[in-house]
Amino acid sequence: MRNSYIIDTNVLIEDHRCIDVLKNGEENWIYVTRTTIEELDKLKDKKPHLKSRIFDVLEEIEKHIDDIKLISLVNERTKYDNKDNKIIDEILENKDSIKNPILVTNDKILRFKASKKVYR
Repeated sequence: MRNSYIIDTNVLIEDHRCIDVLKNGEENWIYVTRTTIEELDKLKDKKPHLKSRIFDVLEEIEKHIDDIKLISLVNERTKYDNKDNKIIDEILENKDSIKNPILVTNDKILRFKASKKVYR
């Protein structure tokens, strides 16, 4: 059975090759939220010490551009004070088109929120 991996920003920065690993050839689907892309864009300017890692991530995303599905909110109705909440909403809003979703994150709070939906 194919899995759908939704990769969070921190995982991409820690190991930009995670896309290849999780994709496992053609076995699995890879998703990235629009919020993750926006976070990468902001981090490249705000965190100079991460700039080379972020460029590695962007190159890897570009390499797999045809294999990565971008998910976002269709109609952003809420002003988000927290990126984690927005990521969860992006996933939930697209849940019908994502089979066997697995959120891949090193963020324990995001993982907890996603499993319990406690932010609502």
